[in-house]
Amino acid sequence: RHVGDRGDADAERTQGAHPGFAVGMLDLDRFTRLYASQTIGPLSIILLYSENGTVLAYSRTGLRLDQDRSAFAAFLPRLPAGEAARTLSGFDPAEGRERIGTVRRVAGLPLYVYVRIRTDDVLAGWYNDRWKRILETAAVSVVVLLLALLALRQLGRLETTTQALRASDRRSQALFDSSFQIMGLLSPDGRVLALNQPACALAGLPAEALVGHRAWEFRGWARTDDLAAAFRNSIEKAASGRLVRYETDMVTGGATRVMEVTIKR
Repeated sequence: RHVGDRGDADAERTQGAHPGFAVGMLDLDRFTRLYASQTIGPLSIILLYSENGTVLAYSRTGLRLDQDRSAFAAFLPRLPAGEAARTLSGFDPAEGRERIGTVRRVAGLPLYVYVRIRTDDVLAGWYNDRWKRILETAAVSVVVLLLALLALRQLGRLETTTQALRASDRRSQALFDSSFQIMGLLSPDGRVLALNQPACALAGLPAEALVGHRAWEFRGWARTDDLAAAFRNSIEKAASGRLVRYETDMVTGGATRVMEVTIKR
């Protein structure tokens, strides 16, 4: 796992005939901006953190988290297997204050979202008027209930946004795969980052066997050394900013066909 300023990458070794790594990327800047836009009070906070307590995104700056993302690892709540959400109340050892919060597991990922609301944010006006303190005992239970409902509401909005992002990614991948054209995404040095099903079929290999390797290494795309060298040269030209377009012959379905190739940055 690598945690940076702009994203989090999670890699897992795969098993089978074609061992390799499966990598998932999260845009943490997007989550940080989303959390900061929520109206929950200046002392309250929304946290996205991993199973080991490392905070990946949060809504409020000026905390120890700015220097150490694991500063709250000992205090952040985790849920046992089979439990999706829990509402918490009482003393918060991370900041030494009373709080109400709801923690929810992110479905399908080893992550949690925690909406923690400080009672000071809701009761600030009451503390300014001493005569109102006689109502605190009766009102605290009502406030706790309202804060729990607010936390659940915010979590619902965040979960809806996350599901919309996932649906958008699935639609984009479906359009990518449904194209009749052979399409792929390469890094500037020619390594395969993503490709659609027609490209896999032409190479005669599954996507996991192609991603991470240089495109000209596969005989399905360049069946001779000369074609591989020309393919590599075209990719290097495109990486420098030029639009490259040419025709080449490829063997598909047992027949040799002329195909037009376009490579652009």
